[in-house]
Amino acid sequence: IPKREMNSVFIPNETKKEILNALDKFVNNEFFYKEKGIPYQLGILLERPPGTGKTSLVKAIASYINKNISTISPTHLYDLPRSLGSFKESSIMVIEDIDTSIITKDRKTKNVLSEEDITQGKMLKEEEPPVFSFSSLSDVLNSIDGILSIHGRVLVMTTNHYEKLDKALIRPGRIDLVVHVGFVTQETFNEFILSFFNKKVERQFTGKEITISELQNKFLLGKNYNYFIETYCE
Repeated sequence: IPKREMNSVFIPNETKKEILNALDKFVNNEFFYKEKGIPYQLGILLERPPGTGKTSLVKAIASYINKNISTISPTHLYDLPRSLGSFKESSIMVIEDIDTSIITKDRKTKNVLSEEDITQGKMLKEEEPPVFSFSSLSDVLNSIDGILSIHGRVLVMTTNHYEKLDKALIRPGRIDLVVHVGFVTQETFNEFILSFFNKKVERQFTGKEITISELQNKFLLGKNYNYFIETYCE
């Protein structure tokens, strides 16, 4: 897929700096990790509602550190140990919507499963090899950073429901940076307008729970500068 520049992702500049700082420190300090006996791995979790730019940010992260993207479906996490056998060091590992896997749900709430969870469980049981069980979470954790984990591994996970994830999955050491990718703000609206129309915004943004994907969709449908200002500003 084409590379994605970080300046084409509309998130607050402070958040962008935090991500780039984490990436720079990781890429430039492999010797330090080895010297101190720290596993040379980086885990990033992108969380918040759909359409806020998480997938675009994944592409920008991969582009920034000049890596390809290898993905695994959350419904096939039970097969993660075997999947890692084909993982290439020139890639970052990406698991999108990880909260949709019942393996990763908070163990305190697994006795309260939705109909979707139950259906997914039945489907996994029918797959080969038939290894589905709630205890598979330990296999996932060991694959990510256990004894056989990969040196130099960069893992990026996305979720729409941070609160549903088991705490062991997102603890510090497995996830080093949690990025809250939120709705459009005055800052990101101004950057969007400047990028797409080369104009400044002189009015106050008043949109509520507007995602960047909504704005891009309106632009692709032919909406002009005046439409955005009149619709989303006062």
